[in-house]
Amino acid sequence: MAGKTKKKRKKIVIRNRLSVIGILTVALILNVIMLAQTRKEQQINRGYQETEQELEAMSERESERAEEIEELREKITTDEYIEKIAIEKLGLVPKDEIIFEEEN
Repeated sequence: MAGKTKKKRKKIVIRNRLSVIGILTVALILNVIMLAQTRKEQQINRGYQETEQELEAMSERESERAEEIEELREKITTDEYIEKIAIEKLGLVPKDEIIFEEEN
């Protein structure tokens, strides 16, 4: 009987070792998968950060442009600007000026 018990114990030890090896293999595979996924997530995150920086820069430029447009809108609604454009582009004469034309 002593021989049967040794064989049973030996089989149990072998099964236990195989179980441990199997568990360690699964744990290793899971770690490798998690590492790969983490790296992929980091790359995606870097891409998002770059996009965010680009969008912030665009937003800043658009804000500056909006300010410039607002300043221009205020400028073009003044009487001085309207008179200047009327004189330059349309050839109109201010009320107080007299036009002298050359005779041919």
